[in-house]
Amino acid sequence: MVPARDSASLIFGRYAVLRRLAVGGMGEIFLARQVGVSGFERPVILKNLLPDLLEQEGSLEMFLDEARVAGRLNHPNVVSVFEVGEWQGTFYIAMEYIEGENLGRLARAASRGGTPLPPAVCVEIIRDAALGLDHAHHATDAQGVPLELVHRDISPQNIMVRLDGVTKVVDFGVAKASNRSTRTRTGILKGKLRYMSPEQVRNTSLDGRSDQYALGVVLWELLTHRPLVESENPAEAMRRIALTPVPRPSSLVPEVPPSLEAIVMRMLAKAREQRFARCADVARALQSWLEEVPREAGQVATTIDGLVGEAVRARLKEPAEGLEGTLPRASGSSLSCPRCGQSTSGTSRFCPYCGSALAAPATPSRSDVPTASSAPEVVSESQFLGSRLLGSEDELPTVHVPGAREEPPAQRSSEVTSPVAEATSPVEETLSLAGAAAPPTVRMRGRDDTALKRKLVIVTVVVEGAEPLRRQLGAEEGLEAVGRLLDVAAATAERHEAEVVQLTETRWSFAFGLPAARRDDPMRAVRCALELPLAVAGLGLSPPPTLRIGLELDSVLVSGGRGRSPWRVAGTGLDRAAELATAAEPGEVLAGPAVRAVLEEGVRFGAARELGAGPAFRVEGFGGVVRAVAFTGRAEALAAAQALVDSARAGAGGGCLFVGAAGMGKSRLLEAVAERATRASPLRHVYASAGDLQAAGAMGLMRSVLTGLARALGPAPEGLPLQPLTALGFSAQEVSALWRRLSHGGPSGQLQAGDAAVVEALRRAAQPAGLLLLVDDVHRADAASVELLAQVLSALDSAVALVGTVAPESVPPALAPLPLFLLEGLPRPELRALLAAAFGAPPGAEVERLVAGRAHGNPSFALELMRALVERGAVQRLGGAWQATGPLDEAVLPDSLDLALGARLDLLPSFAQRFLTRAAVEGGTFSSALVQASLEGEGIGADAQEVLVADGWLVPVPERPGQFRFALELARQVLLGRLPGSALRRAHQELAEALGREAFAAEPAREVRVADHLLAAGAPGATAACERAGERLAARGEWRPASEYFRRAMGEAPAPTPGARLWQLGMLSRAVACLSQVDPAAVESLSAPWLERLPASESPQARAEVVRRMAAAELKLGRVASAEARLAEAQGAAASDAEAEAWVLGERARAREARGDLPGAVELLTQAFQRMGGRPARAQDFYWEHLNMLGRLQLRLGQPERAHTAFTRAHEQARAVGSLVGQARALSNLAGLRALGKESAAALADLERALVLAEQGGDAQEAARIHYNAGRLLGAGGRLPEARERLELARERARVAGWREGEALATQALRALEAHAPRS
Repeated sequence: MVPARDSASLIFGRYAVLRRLAVGGMGEIFLARQVGVSGFERPVILKNLLPDLLEQEGSLEMFLDEARVAGRLNHPNVVSVFEVGEWQGTFYIAMEYIEGENLGRLARAASRGGTPLPPAVCVEIIRDAALGLDHAHHATDAQGVPLELVHRDISPQNIMVRLDGVTKVVDFGVAKASNRSTRTRTGILKGKLRYMSPEQVRNTSLDGRSDQYALGVVLWELLTHRPLVESENPAEAMRRIALTPVPRPSSLVPEVPPSLEAIVMRMLAKAREQRFARCADVARALQSWLEEVPREAGQVATTIDGLVGEAVRARLKEPAEGLEGTLPRASGSSLSCPRCGQSTSGTSRFCPYCGSALAAPATPSRSDVPTASSAPEVVSESQFLGSRLLGSEDELPTVHVPGAREEPPAQRSSEVTSPVAEATSPVEETLSLAGAAAPPTVRMRGRDDTALKRKLVIVTVVVEGAEPLRRQLGAEEGLEAVGRLLDVAAATAERHEAEVVQLTETRWSFAFGLPAARRDDPMRAVRCALELPLAVAGLGLSPPPTLRIGLELDSVLVSGGRGRSPWRVAGTGLDRAAELATAAEPGEVLAGPAVRAVLEEGVRFGAARELGAGPAFRVEGFGGVVRAVAFTGRAEALAAAQALVDSARAGAGGGCLFVGAAGMGKSRLLEAVAERATRASPLRHVYASAGDLQAAGAMGLMRSVLTGLARALGPAPEGLPLQPLTALGFSAQEVSALWRRLSHGGPSGQLQAGDAAVVEALRRAAQPAGLLLLVDDVHRADAASVELLAQVLSALDSAVALVGTVAPESVPPALAPLPLFLLEGLPRPELRALLAAAFGAPPGAEVERLVAGRAHGNPSFALELMRALVERGAVQRLGGAWQATGPLDEAVLPDSLDLALGARLDLLPSFAQRFLTRAAVEGGTFSSALVQASLEGEGIGADAQEVLVADGWLVPVPERPGQFRFALELARQVLLGRLPGSALRRAHQELAEALGREAFAAEPAREVRVADHLLAAGAPGATAACERAGERLAARGEWRPASEYFRRAMGEAPAPTPGARLWQLGMLSRAVACLSQVDPAAVESLSAPWLERLPASESPQARAEVVRRMAAAELKLGRVASAEARLAEAQGAAASDAEAEAWVLGERARAREARGDLPGAVELLTQAFQRMGGRPARAQDFYWEHLNMLGRLQLRLGQPERAHTAFTRAHEQARAVGSLVGQARALSNLAGLRALGKESAAALADLERALVLAEQGGDAQEAARIHYNAGRLLGAGGRLPEARERLELARERARVAGWREGEALATQALRALEAHAPRS
């Protein structure tokens, strides 16, 4: 402890002040020592009311109310008040000094260290706080009358924990009690909104259970490591507090014990009657839980001391010098402002004209005079004043710096900078990556002996609206509103690690670079400036204050600080920032040219605006010119990839996969390979990510690959993204059919799988110089695309090569034969080179050992660790390398990449956190417009994504404006892991609603994504959305996923009502129909369990339809007997519905045909038509499909006339219902009849008409069949060139349609044609 000072220097007569701890809107808090007789002393906290506020009505009463309330409390877990008094016009409160830290800072310190506070420590702290609150709730006045005290502001900041483990509840400044002299006006909420109880936000009467709820919120957040309520919109936050159910902690952190969770959930009951009766009951419940948990004795003390012990103990070690000028002065004195020169009352702490902090005239003493041997930085801590107040120049000392040249007296300037300083530019001085202090300065006559010349970034805010607030709200509430406004300003400055140098109702100034400059000072200043308007708007004040903000990087004179007195700043930089702020429009941020020069890479500025002192630039947001760090290391991996690039260029094909854990640089490696492929002309290459939205759904990766290939070939017309593929020799019709296969499908699902067309497109793109596919996150691709990719790579003549990346243990089976290259940790030399490229200089040996040892070669983790060291000032750039500024073994760093990412996420502005979290829910790649739309009304700026790009969280997707992807997938997983279940469901719901808007109609796989979001949200609309998704997928011929969405639409159990169960049977029927197209063997396992669970007697027709489709699947498997047994069962069930029975009869006809019983098949078809009785069918394809089938059977039975009648009627029915496909098939069948009748010309005419209809209807398989038949006819007629052309077209169309049998038939016919062609 520092010895007591002379009584003349004591404040309030008996307190020696050590340092200022905090400043707020109404007062300041100091750490001091109370000094008494016989060496008595003890540390205390002094809280004073700013003298400026004494003249404002109600301010003194509000200040004294805290002492009046706390003075009646005497409990080990409540802060003690020693006295309240007045001294020379200044009112103060002296209270117990708590040698510890508040719970909020403790939790943040633990989180930064990568080890959150243990649950037992959290519970013990909350238990003690509950005991203290219970005492307060039941306190009485001197006559024994209950005070009915409610704290109303319980939060982590108001729970202090001493180093010995004792918890104290502090700050009863807004408490409700019967002995307060002031009362809160109805409608005014007091306290921090995030911790308010439901009854508090509803503005109803409060009791101690409201504080219990707030304490429960604190415990919930300690256990889950995330906020319970997070919204910049006060109205939305209040709605969530009042109405949204509280998520169980175990839903976010499974390790939370159920017994502890039960206590927390009871404390957080919406109805206060369901909470504990009093906080003492809470303490008993928590104590019971603690007694069941094995823990170390004194665990709280050990934990707290390890986190903050050294810093806390250092508070009492500082000498109490130079604080006289920072504390109140006698009312009769007068002062002059050191900046503007105006005179004001001696009671004022801040100048009423310019807002600068004021200081008292210094009393010369021997201790104030530095000696010649003193280092230039070690000077008296007396306050900075202008020369007018210092007396004659002869009384001032001269400080000599060894080695500095001393000027003759006549030539002496006010300040001389050492030669070292002259070698550094102003920008480098401020942005020096070392964050070093200012260079040595020689102070000469005419200057205050404490002032240092520094280059700082200054943010100045001109505030308008305090006076209207007072008029609107009245004296007391207006004063409180202004206090909240100033508190928000101070809190925002603290959040961005700025020093408050000016804080009044009309002007704020913050300095960045004190006590030492940091590399990120300018960027933090911009973030602070952009966040201030949002923070003020979040207060919900009416009328709302307006802010005009200026930023400047320039020279200032600095004195004070170092924790013992406020920083004093004056000079050009402060004046210039004020000029910029004054010139700004309301809500605008203006920056000077020096700020623009150093931030053009990360901030977007508007055009120059000329002001009196030079140009100014509007800060429009983040997202300037971002320069990526060149790829470093991975020489072996790059060599392997280069070999594949060379192989692809030579037309040899091949493939390899790079396997690596999160953060190992897989995506960055692929980008480096892409850069090399660009230089390997004429090799074509396509980059795609399986996490891209363009790759959503079945065949999604192939859709992404082909659209990327099309972009590489040339510009595409609107709505025809694959049109450039015509450069590869595809016809416009083939390209259109291919896109329908990949995106839209044909009507009613008639377009079947066109996988062969995709293979052909890749094969052609690889000619003549090869094709290289670069696919990121292959393990996330759809199975159909992966299988097709494997097929392409395995072809003997393939000139297609693949370089892909996968996560460990996630290699798709189809690609398992490819060579695998494991990306392990970077060796130390490569890691050193990476850090040097990223941070402008290599790490020193000690820093390198720390980072490399902690990161284990993971490049992303190493970059995060280095960033943390730089931003915390733990390292400096000295001698061309990053050197430690102190013992690195004391640096608190995260133990894993996910913890490092989490710690950095916590430093993001809240609006950026919310945007990034919502983007994580949407996916690894997302549309910023969609994310913004889903967050509508939450005050998210339009440049949120630019902030995140500048900070390295997001990467723009090339050639897709508005599309972004996460730079690290692990960051996305960290965000999702921190999101409460209720918030996750709400995010999915809001994303689904945004996707449903017309503005997003063109989003890829829109229906499927809406269904996925609604399913994840558990929303009522999920069922209908799944049905729509199934319909879309079925139309594209994606039978398996279509079947899955129809199944999801059914739900997990039979519905409670007959109508709903009937609808479920309809979905089951559609699911079976889709699945039977691709996997008929799986139909039984899908449908049989459902049929068993549904009542057999209910909805017999719908049940019969399911059974019929099951029978059709069995026919495809050749199980004719089993199919016929099912159909017999189905026919009985469908007897009451004519159309249902007719469909069963048609399916039985197919079974008879499969047995070879053609007459029996015709008889069953005849019965089907008779059962319909000529009435219109619900299914439009019933008549034309069965009439075509009847004609085909009759033709096989040698009945051409009847077949002609059947085909003609089929054509008429198809035309009547508008089915192009039905008309094409009927005309094709009629053409076959004409060919049998030797009517070749008429047959060819019918085929041409059928071909037009088939292509218009998107039936590629029928088009291939028509070309084949036409080629056979032309060949038989001796028109060989035309026949060859038509057969080649048939083969191409069959390949497009994936009709392998048709392709084989066309190939065989071409060979026969060549064999019979005349030889020359």
